[in-house]
Amino acid sequence: MSNFLDSINPFFLVSLGAVIGACLRSESLDYLEYLFKKRYFGTALVNSIATLFLVISTSYFSNPAILNDFQSFWLFFCVGFLGSLSTFSTFILDLFSLMRYRKLKDFFLLLFTSISGAIFFAYLGLYLANA
Repeated sequence: MSNFLDSINPFFLVSLGAVIGACLRSESLDYLEYLFKKRYFGTALVNSIATLFLVISTSYFSNPAILNDFQSFWLFFCVGFLGSLSTFSTFILDLFSLMRYRKLKDFFLLLFTSISGAIFFAYLGLYLANA
């Protein structure tokens, strides 16, 4: 599979990963909005899960020999897919909307859950990667 990915232009790999990540994010947020009744909880959860996979991937690919062999996969999965799945702009837009409509309790709840969730999942990813 690596040989196939190596034959593809890096810009296309990142773009393809980003399109897939954005589609999955959109579908996930729609489902999670139904589940949580508030869209921004879905944003926090999706960002946290993407953080988990990014930390595990980064731990795995921190070995230069492995990264050299799987650089195309890194571009597709970590940069494109996970980067698009965990967009910071959605988080900021959700915070801005809550602040604009003076929902300060929800604003601080989203801020706290997003940051603490990301930190928790980052540590979980490090633990799983080193287990």
